[in-house]
Amino acid sequence: MTTYRDVLKQIGWPTRAVVLDFETTFDTDYTLKKMSSIEYVEDPRFDWMSVGLKSLAEPMPGRFEQYFEKPAIVDGSFKRFITSPWFGAFAHNVTWLIQNARFDAIVLKQKFGLVPPFILDLTDIDRQLNPRTPHDLGAMAEAEDLIPKGETVQFKGLTWETMTDDQKQALRDYNLRDCRAEAELFKRKIPLIEVPAIEIPLMRHTLKMCLNPMLDFDFKLAGELVRDMKAEVRVHTIRTGLTETQLRSRDAFNEVLQASLSDGEMIPTKIGAKGPIPALAKDDDGLKWLLGHQRERVRDLVEARVAVRSWPGHVKRVLRLTAQAKALGGKIWMPLKFFGGHTGRWSGDMKINAQNLGGKGRGKANHPLIGAMRRLLMAPPGHSLVVVDLRQIEARMLAWMAGQMDLLQGFTKGSDIYSDFATTLFGHEVREAHGDDLPEKAKILEIERGFGKDGVLGCGYGMGADKFYTRCRANDTLRPLFDSGQYDRELIERLVKTYRTKYSKVPELWRKIEKAFLFVTKYQNRTCTIPMVNGALEFFHVNQETRIRLPSGRTLKYKWARVTSLPEDRSPSLVYKDGPLWGGAIVENIVQAMSRDILAGAILEVEYRGIPVVLHCHDEIVACVPTNRAEEVLKTVTDIMTTNPPWAKDLPLKTEGKITQAYCK
Repeated sequence: MTTYRDVLKQIGWPTRAVVLDFETTFDTDYTLKKMSSIEYVEDPRFDWMSVGLKSLAEPMPGRFEQYFEKPAIVDGSFKRFITSPWFGAFAHNVTWLIQNARFDAIVLKQKFGLVPPFILDLTDIDRQLNPRTPHDLGAMAEAEDLIPKGETVQFKGLTWETMTDDQKQALRDYNLRDCRAEAELFKRKIPLIEVPAIEIPLMRHTLKMCLNPMLDFDFKLAGELVRDMKAEVRVHTIRTGLTETQLRSRDAFNEVLQASLSDGEMIPTKIGAKGPIPALAKDDDGLKWLLGHQRERVRDLVEARVAVRSWPGHVKRVLRLTAQAKALGGKIWMPLKFFGGHTGRWSGDMKINAQNLGGKGRGKANHPLIGAMRRLLMAPPGHSLVVVDLRQIEARMLAWMAGQMDLLQGFTKGSDIYSDFATTLFGHEVREAHGDDLPEKAKILEIERGFGKDGVLGCGYGMGADKFYTRCRANDTLRPLFDSGQYDRELIERLVKTYRTKYSKVPELWRKIEKAFLFVTKYQNRTCTIPMVNGALEFFHVNQETRIRLPSGRTLKYKWARVTSLPEDRSPSLVYKDGPLWGGAIVENIVQAMSRDILAGAILEVEYRGIPVVLHCHDEIVACVPTNRAEEVLKTVTDIMTTNPPWAKDLPLKTEGKITQAYCK
């Protein structure tokens, strides 16, 4: 049976493992629930209570458990202890096991100047093992039938000095009980980590982007963005003649909106907890339909409603970035959640979401002020940012998975795939516009090729004509062309049909994936394998989960997947979480997961070459290097990102890169 020590030894980490858990003061307004960890740690109210340590297999100097109260932390006893020979002068002889390392490891760095090289976060491990469940210590302990985690509310508002002797004893019991629970959870969970030689270094990399911030923050631009974002709201109120209060009020806004719709039209609705409600959330199809409405008044109203609800959020985000940069002395960190998404991709954290800092946008372009948020992140003096993106990685991965050889060969040869598809769609040659094209000709080519691009990138996961048409009408550039009759819904229906006919292996893949998934979900003792160009997808069921083993070795997990009981005249159907699950959606998950694995391998190789990765976003790597090395690093990173892993030898990879002073798309 594999143990945690076996795993640590396998990846070259110290097998001497110690749990660490700090307890500090907190109150209603001074809490990690309301503040980022760096703001909390650097706040003047920060104060010690205690710290607990527990060794998993061999006693630390003296015993398996150690406990330090505030006086022993303040007088240096704790730091001397964890930098003694048993631990190593830089705490490097130990693998440190921490629940929520983005707090405790920040404390170690900011208060003791220690950045141990080997830290494992229990939260990260559990996200990989159980991506759809809560990852707090209480939930994990309950799931593993361990002693329940105690309540911290008993210490709210207290300091070590104001505690009674009984409260200090309760704190000791609480602190060490957490350490024991964490130790047991680590013992159980580390051996279950999938592909530990890749995933554990990725966990460390993710934490390192918090502990070693390199980027500077543009405070001047931040102030300008806050000012201009607030002004955007005023623009929309003036345009509609409504106040912010009216635009925010459901009843007042709905009354004006309904009166502005065409005769017979009603505000679109969706089912809420207590019945039908207006479908005006940002991802609702109803909202997208209204944004593409033929009446300008309707579009203005809905855009204003979106503005008064969204711009304050963007303002808060810039202010949070500013506050966190101030706490870091002008630097900005990159707090990401390892395995933040079900597919293994990272997600944003600390309420700044560094995975979505604005860009060009898809379909409808992002507002320039949102795109400008990227420029808040700057290379320090004498340095440059090297930004390299895996081009069309999902479309390439999909063609590779499906065995759509003509599309795959087009990517391999560097053909203009979008123009090729648009040529088939429109029945005449479509190409990229040239500098010597007349403006009218260039505009038509750009629009027609755009349909080709949207078709190749948008239809691969089964998007139908309804959604595609709604997206077109929400695009300010395309809507007038549909209103004038130059393009119509029939074109979109033909586009979807053309995609599914021209690239028939893709819908065939949807059906294969769905059939295999349904089979092992229904017959849980069976397995199913789908071969690809090289490698295969393996479907199986274990521990009440339907799983898909990817060619990279790790699995996608669907804990709540089940086959529904439907009338006899209909085929069985899949359900996952709160809604239906079908082949196109599963294919999307698989493609995104394998694209993530391509990027993850590249990140580790780039860092192995001594190039610091300061940010990555979906399919993009950002490195920060001395300016005199930027060209050399750009070539190195490009070479790494276009080198295929063994499990995807025939996947055509291509990159696009740039050197810049401020982060940009």
